[in-house]
Amino acid sequence: MSGLMRVCIKDLNSNIGNSLIVGIIIGKRRWNTFSSLTKAERAVWSFTLRDSAQDTINVTCWGSVTYIQTLHDSFHIGDVVDIIKAQIRIRSPGERSESFQPVVNSPFALVYNEGQSQLQFHDGDNINYYTSMMQIPSKKISGTCSLYDIQNSATSMSGVNVDLLVGVRTVGPVKTVTAGNEQKKVRNIIVMDQTNSGIPIALWEEDDIIRASQWEPRKTVLFISDCRIAIRNGSHAILLTPQTIITANPSIKASLELVNFMSNSTPIPISHSFIVPENIPNPEFISNVISVAQLIKKMEYFNSNPNIEVQFSGVTYAFITDFNLETQSVVLKCGICKWKIDPQIGICFNQDCPAGSGSELVAPNKVFDILVSLADHTGEIKNVHLLDDSAEKVLEMKV
Repeated sequence: MSGLMRVCIKDLNSNIGNSLIVGIIIGKRRWNTFSSLTKAERAVWSFTLRDSAQDTINVTCWGSVTYIQTLHDSFHIGDVVDIIKAQIRIRSPGERSESFQPVVNSPFALVYNEGQSQLQFHDGDNINYYTSMMQIPSKKISGTCSLYDIQNSATSMSGVNVDLLVGVRTVGPVKTVTAGNEQKKVRNIIVMDQTNSGIPIALWEEDDIIRASQWEPRKTVLFISDCRIAIRNGSHAILLTPQTIITANPSIKASLELVNFMSNSTPIPISHSFIVPENIPNPEFISNVISVAQLIKKMEYFNSNPNIEVQFSGVTYAFITDFNLETQSVVLKCGICKWKIDPQIGICFNQDCPAGSGSELVAPNKVFDILVSLADHTGEIKNVHLLDDSAEKVLEMKV
Protein backbone atom coordinates (compact mmCIF):
# COMPACT_ATOMS: atom_id res chain seq x y z
CA MET A 1 0.00 0.00 0.00
CA SER A 2 1.31 3.44 -0.93
CA GLY A 3 2.15 5.89 1.80
CA LEU A 4 2.76 3.18 4.41
CA MET A 5 6.02 2.80 6.31
CA ARG A 6 7.10 -0.76 7.08
CA VAL A 7 8.43 -0.69 10.65
CA CYS A 8 9.85 -3.33 12.99
CA ILE A 9 8.75 -3.34 16.62
CA LYS A 10 12.23 -2.33 17.80
CA ASP A 11 12.16 0.78 15.56
CA LEU A 12 8.75 2.12 16.61
CA ASN A 13 8.25 5.65 17.86
CA SER A 14 5.15 7.70 18.59
CA ASN A 15 5.72 10.05 15.64
CA ILE A 16 5.10 7.36 12.99
CA GLY A 17 1.60 7.74 11.55
CA ASN A 18 1.03 5.36 8.64
CA SER A 19 2.86 2.28 9.93
CA LEU A 20 2.80 -1.29 8.59
CA ILE A 21 3.92 -3.84 11.16
CA VAL A 22 4.26 -7.55 10.37
CA GLY A 23 4.38 -10.15 13.12
CA ILE A 24 3.00 -13.38 14.50
CA ILE A 25 0.29 -13.56 17.17
CA ILE A 26 1.75 -15.37 20.20
CA GLY A 27 -0.98 -14.62 22.72
CA LYS A 28 -4.65 -13.71 22.59
CA ARG A 29 -7.24 -12.63 25.15
CA ARG A 30 -11.03 -12.86 25.03
CA TRP A 31 -12.98 -9.82 23.81
CA ASN A 32 -15.14 -7.78 26.16
CA THR A 33 -17.93 -5.24 25.86
CA PHE A 34 -18.47 -2.01 27.76
CA SER A 35 -21.26 0.56 27.83
CA SER A 36 -21.15 4.33 27.63
CA LEU A 37 -23.81 6.90 28.52
CA THR A 38 -23.17 8.82 25.31
CA LYS A 39 -22.26 6.08 22.82
CA ALA A 40 -23.56 2.70 21.70
CA GLU A 41 -22.11 -0.43 23.30
CA ARG A 42 -18.54 -0.97 22.23
CA ALA A 43 -16.00 -3.79 22.52
CA VAL A 44 -12.29 -4.30 23.09
CA TRP A 45 -9.91 -7.13 22.28
CA SER A 46 -6.16 -7.49 22.76
CA PHE A 47 -3.39 -9.76 21.55
CA THR A 48 0.40 -9.97 21.66
CA LEU A 49 2.63 -9.75 18.59
CA ARG A 50 6.24 -10.83 17.98
CA ASP A 51 8.39 -9.90 14.97
CA SER A 52 11.84 -11.07 16.11
CA ALA A 53 13.44 -13.30 18.72
CA GLN A 54 13.72 -10.31 21.07
CA ASP A 55 10.79 -8.03 20.29
CA THR A 56 7.16 -8.28 21.41
CA ILE A 57 4.33 -5.75 21.74
CA ASN A 58 0.71 -5.72 22.94
CA VAL A 59 -2.10 -4.64 20.61
CA THR A 60 -5.49 -3.38 21.82
CA CYS A 61 -8.38 -3.21 19.33
CA TRP A 62 -11.44 -0.96 19.82
CA GLY A 63 -14.67 -0.91 17.86
CA SER A 64 -18.30 -1.92 17.64
CA VAL A 65 -19.34 -5.21 19.20
CA THR A 66 -19.95 -6.94 15.86
CA TYR A 67 -16.68 -5.70 14.39
CA ILE A 68 -14.50 -6.72 17.36
CA GLN A 69 -16.19 -10.11 17.69
CA THR A 70 -15.55 -10.80 14.00
CA LEU A 71 -11.94 -9.67 14.35
CA HIS A 72 -11.44 -11.89 17.40
CA ASP A 73 -12.96 -14.94 15.70
CA SER A 74 -10.95 -14.44 12.50
CA PHE A 75 -7.42 -14.28 13.90
CA HIS A 76 -5.75 -16.87 16.10
CA ILE A 77 -2.52 -17.67 17.91
CA GLY A 78 0.07 -18.62 15.27
CA ASP A 79 -1.34 -16.36 12.52
CA VAL A 80 1.12 -14.03 10.76
CA VAL A 81 -0.56 -10.67 10.27
CA ASP A 82 -0.13 -7.13 8.96
CA ILE A 83 -1.22 -4.32 11.28
CA ILE A 84 -1.82 -1.14 9.32
CA LYS A 85 -2.17 2.41 10.67
CA ALA A 86 -2.36 1.48 14.33
CA GLN A 87 -1.71 4.28 16.80
CA ILE A 88 1.67 3.97 18.53
CA ARG A 89 1.32 4.88 22.18
CA ILE A 90 3.97 5.05 24.91
CA ARG A 91 3.19 2.54 27.65
CA SER A 92 2.60 3.65 31.23
CA PRO A 93 3.74 0.76 33.45
CA GLY A 94 1.63 2.03 36.34
CA GLU A 95 -1.63 1.89 34.39
CA ARG A 96 -4.22 -0.62 35.57
CA SER A 97 -4.51 -2.06 32.04
CA GLU A 98 -0.88 -3.20 32.21
CA SER A 99 -1.82 -5.78 34.85
CA PHE A 100 -4.11 -7.46 32.29
CA GLN A 101 -1.49 -7.69 29.53
CA PRO A 102 1.43 -10.08 29.04
CA VAL A 103 4.95 -8.88 29.76
CA VAL A 104 6.54 -7.46 26.58
CA ASN A 105 9.83 -5.73 25.88
CA SER A 106 8.57 -2.84 23.73
CA PRO A 107 8.13 0.52 25.51
CA PHE A 108 5.18 1.11 23.18
CA ALA A 109 1.71 -0.35 22.73
CA LEU A 110 -0.38 -0.45 19.54
CA VAL A 111 -3.93 0.89 19.59
CA TYR A 112 -6.13 -0.35 16.76
CA ASN A 113 -9.33 1.61 16.00
CA GLU A 114 -12.19 0.46 13.79
CA GLY A 115 -12.43 2.62 10.69
CA GLN A 116 -8.84 3.87 10.99
CA SER A 117 -6.68 0.74 11.29
CA GLN A 118 -6.55 -2.56 9.40
CA LEU A 119 -5.65 -6.12 10.36
CA GLN A 120 -5.03 -8.69 7.63
CA PHE A 121 -3.23 -11.97 7.03
CA HIS A 122 0.33 -11.52 5.80
CA ASP A 123 0.89 -13.00 2.34
CA GLY A 124 4.64 -12.54 1.93
CA ASP A 125 7.19 -15.26 1.23
CA ASN A 126 8.70 -14.99 4.72
CA ILE A 127 5.92 -16.79 6.64
CA ASN A 128 8.32 -19.49 7.88
CA TYR A 129 10.54 -16.82 9.43
CA TYR A 130 7.68 -15.73 11.65
CA THR A 131 6.17 -19.14 12.43
CA SER A 132 9.55 -20.33 13.74
CA MET A 133 9.17 -17.75 16.51
CA MET A 134 6.30 -19.70 18.07
CA GLN A 135 8.92 -21.82 19.85
CA ILE A 136 10.68 -18.86 21.46
CA PRO A 137 9.67 -18.49 25.15
CA SER A 138 7.87 -15.25 25.89
CA LYS A 139 10.16 -14.60 28.87
CA LYS A 140 13.53 -15.74 30.17
CA ILE A 141 13.21 -19.23 31.64
CA SER A 142 15.71 -18.56 34.41
CA GLY A 143 12.85 -17.54 36.69
CA THR A 144 10.70 -20.65 36.28
CA CYS A 145 9.17 -22.29 39.33
CA SER A 146 9.06 -26.06 39.83
CA LEU A 147 5.82 -27.88 40.61
CA TYR A 148 7.48 -29.14 43.78
CA ASP A 149 7.95 -25.56 44.98
CA ILE A 150 4.27 -24.84 44.33
CA GLN A 151 3.09 -28.02 46.02
CA ASN A 152 5.13 -27.39 49.14
CA SER A 153 4.64 -23.63 49.48
CA ALA A 154 1.69 -23.88 51.94
CA THR A 155 -0.11 -20.54 51.52
CA SER A 156 2.92 -18.34 50.78
CA MET A 157 2.46 -18.49 46.99
CA SER A 158 -1.31 -17.98 46.92
CA GLY A 159 -2.13 -15.17 44.49
CA VAL A 160 1.41 -15.07 43.13
CA ASN A 161 2.17 -15.18 39.39
CA VAL A 162 4.85 -17.68 38.34
CA ASP A 163 6.42 -19.02 35.14
CA LEU A 164 6.43 -22.78 34.55
CA LEU A 165 8.31 -25.17 32.29
CA VAL A 166 6.24 -28.36 32.34
CA GLY A 167 5.45 -31.43 30.29
CA VAL A 168 1.98 -32.48 29.23
CA ARG A 169 0.98 -35.68 31.04
CA THR A 170 -2.62 -35.95 29.82
CA VAL A 171 -5.00 -33.96 27.60
CA GLY A 172 -8.67 -34.33 28.40
CA PRO A 173 -11.66 -34.00 26.08
CA VAL A 174 -13.47 -30.71 25.49
CA LYS A 175 -16.42 -30.37 27.85
CA THR A 176 -19.25 -27.88 28.23
CA VAL A 177 -19.99 -26.58 31.71
CA THR A 178 -22.42 -24.04 33.10
CA ALA A 179 -20.82 -20.93 34.59
CA GLY A 180 -23.48 -18.59 35.90
CA ASN A 181 -25.99 -18.24 33.08
CA GLU A 182 -23.43 -19.15 30.42
CA GLN A 183 -22.44 -22.39 28.75
CA LYS A 184 -18.64 -22.49 28.45
CA LYS A 185 -16.19 -24.91 26.94
CA VAL A 186 -13.30 -26.18 29.03
CA ARG A 187 -10.49 -28.64 28.52
CA ASN A 188 -8.42 -30.07 31.35
CA ILE A 189 -4.77 -30.96 31.01
CA ILE A 190 -2.41 -32.38 33.61
CA VAL A 191 1.17 -31.13 33.59
CA MET A 192 4.25 -32.64 35.21
CA ASP A 193 7.95 -32.00 35.63
CA GLN A 194 10.97 -33.71 37.17
CA THR A 195 9.75 -32.82 40.66
CA ASN A 196 6.04 -33.62 40.59
CA SER A 197 3.88 -36.30 39.02
CA GLY A 198 1.13 -33.95 37.93
CA ILE A 199 -1.02 -30.88 38.62
CA PRO A 200 -4.17 -30.10 36.63
CA ILE A 201 -4.81 -26.93 34.62
CA ALA A 202 -8.14 -25.90 33.10
CA LEU A 203 -8.06 -24.31 29.64
CA TRP A 204 -10.93 -21.87 29.08
CA GLU A 205 -9.73 -19.87 26.05
CA GLU A 206 -10.86 -21.24 22.70
CA ASP A 207 -7.42 -20.93 21.10
CA ASP A 208 -5.80 -22.87 23.96
CA ILE A 209 -8.52 -25.55 23.79
CA ILE A 210 -7.88 -26.01 20.05
CA ARG A 211 -4.09 -25.94 20.36
CA ALA A 212 -4.20 -28.62 23.07
CA SER A 213 -5.43 -31.09 20.45
CA GLN A 214 -1.89 -31.03 19.04
CA TRP A 215 -0.16 -31.57 22.39
CA GLU A 216 1.14 -35.11 22.79
CA PRO A 217 1.16 -36.58 26.30
CA ARG A 218 4.68 -37.13 27.65
CA LYS A 219 6.15 -35.57 24.48
CA THR A 220 4.98 -31.95 24.51
CA VAL A 221 6.62 -29.33 26.75
CA LEU A 222 4.91 -26.06 27.66
CA PHE A 223 6.44 -22.81 28.86
CA ILE A 224 3.58 -21.06 30.69
CA SER A 225 4.27 -17.46 31.65
CA ASP A 226 2.52 -15.57 34.43
CA CYS A 227 0.06 -18.19 35.61
CA ARG A 228 -1.36 -17.66 39.07
CA ILE A 229 -1.21 -19.94 42.09
CA ALA A 230 -4.44 -20.30 44.03
CA ILE A 231 -5.47 -22.49 46.96
CA ARG A 232 -8.81 -24.20 46.57
CA ASN A 233 -10.20 -26.78 48.94
CA GLY A 234 -6.81 -26.98 50.64
CA SER A 235 -5.01 -27.82 47.36
CA HIS A 236 -2.82 -25.73 45.10
CA ALA A 237 -4.29 -24.85 41.70
CA ILE A 238 -2.69 -23.28 38.63
CA LEU A 239 -4.84 -20.64 36.94
CA LEU A 240 -4.20 -19.07 33.55
CA THR A 241 -4.52 -15.27 33.55
CA PRO A 242 -4.83 -12.51 30.91
CA GLN A 243 -1.05 -12.15 31.27
CA THR A 244 -0.40 -15.81 30.44
CA ILE A 245 1.28 -16.87 27.20
CA ILE A 246 1.74 -20.59 26.47
CA THR A 247 4.72 -21.56 24.32
CA ALA A 248 4.55 -25.16 23.09
CA ASN A 249 7.82 -27.08 22.71
CA PRO A 250 10.16 -24.12 23.33
CA SER A 251 13.50 -24.40 21.56
CA ILE A 252 15.65 -24.60 24.67
CA LYS A 253 17.88 -27.24 26.24
CA ALA A 254 15.68 -27.60 29.32
CA SER A 255 12.79 -28.58 27.08
CA LEU A 256 14.74 -31.51 25.62
CA GLU A 257 15.79 -32.60 29.11
CA LEU A 258 12.16 -32.66 30.24
CA VAL A 259 11.08 -34.67 27.17
CA ASN A 260 13.84 -37.17 27.92
CA PHE A 261 12.72 -37.41 31.56
CA MET A 262 9.08 -38.03 30.57
CA SER A 263 9.95 -40.67 28.00
CA ASN A 264 12.18 -42.60 30.40
CA SER A 265 10.19 -42.28 33.63
CA THR A 266 7.52 -44.70 34.76
CA PRO A 267 4.07 -43.11 35.13
CA ILE A 268 3.09 -42.80 38.80
CA PRO A 269 -0.11 -41.60 40.46
CA ILE A 270 -0.94 -37.92 40.12
CA SER A 271 0.05 -35.67 43.03
CA HIS A 272 -1.80 -36.69 46.19
CA SER A 273 -3.04 -33.15 46.85
CA PHE A 274 -5.68 -33.66 44.19
CA ILE A 275 -6.74 -37.11 45.32
CA VAL A 276 -8.91 -38.14 48.23
CA PRO A 277 -7.13 -41.17 49.79
CA GLU A 278 -8.92 -44.44 49.21
CA ASN A 279 -8.61 -48.10 50.14
CA ILE A 280 -7.61 -47.14 53.67
CA PRO A 281 -7.45 -50.26 55.86
CA ASN A 282 -9.71 -50.67 58.86
CA PRO A 283 -7.84 -49.00 61.77
CA GLU A 284 -8.49 -52.11 63.91
CA PHE A 285 -6.16 -54.07 61.61
CA ILE A 286 -3.33 -51.51 61.40
CA SER A 287 -0.46 -52.55 63.64
CA ASN A 288 2.02 -49.86 62.63
CA VAL A 289 2.04 -47.24 65.44
CA ILE A 290 3.79 -44.01 64.44
CA SER A 291 4.53 -40.90 66.51
CA VAL A 292 4.02 -37.37 65.22
CA ALA A 293 7.79 -36.87 64.93
CA GLN A 294 8.10 -40.04 62.84
CA LEU A 295 5.16 -38.93 60.72
CA ILE A 296 6.80 -35.56 60.04
CA LYS A 297 10.05 -37.32 59.13
CA LYS A 298 8.21 -39.61 56.69
CA MET A 299 6.46 -36.66 55.04
CA GLU A 300 9.76 -34.78 54.66
CA TYR A 301 11.25 -37.84 53.00
CA PHE A 302 8.37 -38.19 50.55
CA ASN A 303 8.45 -34.46 49.77
CA SER A 304 12.14 -34.71 48.90
CA ASN A 305 11.50 -37.82 46.76
CA PRO A 306 8.39 -36.84 44.74
CA ASN A 307 8.53 -39.88 42.43
CA ILE A 308 7.78 -42.28 45.28
CA GLU A 309 4.20 -43.32 46.09
CA VAL A 310 3.18 -41.38 49.20
CA GLN A 311 0.18 -43.26 50.63
CA PHE A 312 0.90 -45.39 53.69
CA SER A 313 -1.03 -46.49 56.77
CA GLY A 314 -0.32 -46.06 60.45
CA VAL A 315 -1.95 -45.31 63.79
CA THR A 316 -1.00 -42.10 65.62
CA TYR A 317 -2.19 -41.37 69.17
CA ALA A 318 -2.42 -37.59 69.42
CA PHE A 319 -4.45 -34.62 70.62
CA ILE A 320 -6.23 -32.24 68.26
CA THR A 321 -4.60 -28.87 68.97
CA ASP A 322 -6.32 -26.86 66.24
CA PHE A 323 -9.63 -27.41 64.45
CA ASN A 324 -9.88 -24.99 61.52
CA LEU A 325 -13.43 -24.19 60.47
CA GLU A 326 -12.53 -20.74 59.10
CA THR A 327 -11.38 -22.08 55.73
CA GLN A 328 -13.71 -23.98 53.41
CA SER A 329 -14.56 -27.23 55.20
CA VAL A 330 -16.87 -28.84 52.62
CA VAL A 331 -15.49 -29.91 49.23
CA LEU A 332 -16.66 -31.76 46.14
CA LYS A 333 -15.26 -35.12 45.12
CA CYS A 334 -15.91 -37.30 42.10
CA GLY A 335 -18.67 -39.84 42.62
CA ILE A 336 -16.49 -42.57 41.02
CA CYS A 337 -12.76 -42.04 41.58
CA LYS A 338 -13.04 -39.78 44.68
CA TRP A 339 -10.74 -37.08 43.25
CA LYS A 340 -11.31 -33.57 44.55
CA ILE A 341 -13.22 -31.32 42.14
CA ASP A 342 -12.79 -27.58 41.70
CA PRO A 343 -16.27 -26.14 42.45
CA GLN A 344 -15.80 -23.43 39.83
CA ILE A 345 -15.34 -26.08 37.14
CA GLY A 346 -17.47 -28.87 38.57
CA ILE A 347 -15.90 -31.74 36.64
CA CYS A 348 -13.39 -34.47 37.42
CA PHE A 349 -9.75 -34.00 36.30
CA ASN A 350 -8.88 -37.71 36.33
CA GLN A 351 -8.67 -38.86 32.70
CA ASP A 352 -8.53 -42.50 33.85
CA CYS A 353 -11.95 -42.10 35.48
CA PRO A 354 -15.15 -42.63 33.43
CA ALA A 355 -16.45 -39.30 34.77
CA GLY A 356 -13.19 -37.49 33.99
CA SER A 357 -12.91 -38.90 30.48
CA GLY A 358 -16.51 -37.97 29.74
CA SER A 359 -17.80 -41.51 29.15
CA GLU A 360 -20.11 -41.32 32.18
CA LEU A 361 -22.05 -38.45 33.70
CA VAL A 362 -21.88 -38.72 37.49
CA ALA A 363 -22.83 -36.00 39.97
CA PRO A 364 -20.05 -35.06 42.45
CA ASN A 365 -20.48 -35.69 46.18
CA LYS A 366 -20.11 -33.14 48.97
CA VAL A 367 -17.77 -34.23 51.78
CA PHE A 368 -16.08 -32.68 54.80
CA ASP A 369 -12.43 -31.67 54.45
CA ILE A 370 -11.32 -29.96 57.66
CA LEU A 371 -7.78 -28.88 58.43
CA VAL A 372 -6.63 -29.88 61.92
CA SER A 373 -3.35 -29.92 63.85
CA LEU A 374 -2.24 -32.99 65.82
CA ALA A 375 0.26 -33.19 68.65
CA ASP A 376 1.77 -35.79 70.93
CA HIS A 377 4.83 -35.85 73.23
CA THR A 378 7.16 -35.83 70.18
CA GLY A 379 5.86 -32.81 68.29
CA GLU A 380 3.02 -31.20 66.34
CA ILE A 381 1.94 -31.55 62.71
CA LYS A 382 -0.27 -28.94 61.03
CA ASN A 383 -2.68 -28.98 58.08
CA VAL A 384 -3.87 -32.56 58.50
CA HIS A 385 -7.00 -33.25 56.43
CA LEU A 386 -9.90 -34.71 58.42
CA LEU A 387 -11.99 -36.17 55.61
CA ASP A 388 -15.35 -37.58 54.68
CA ASP A 389 -16.69 -40.34 56.98
CA SER A 390 -14.03 -39.71 59.63
CA ALA A 391 -15.04 -36.05 59.87
CA GLU A 392 -18.72 -36.97 60.06
CA LYS A 393 -17.95 -39.35 62.94
CA VAL A 394 -16.00 -36.69 64.84
CA LEU A 395 -18.62 -34.01 64.25
CA GLU A 396 -21.52 -36.41 64.71
CA MET A 397 -23.27 -34.89 61.71
CA LYS A 398 -23.64 -35.27 57.94
CA VAL A 399 -22.68 -32.72 55.29
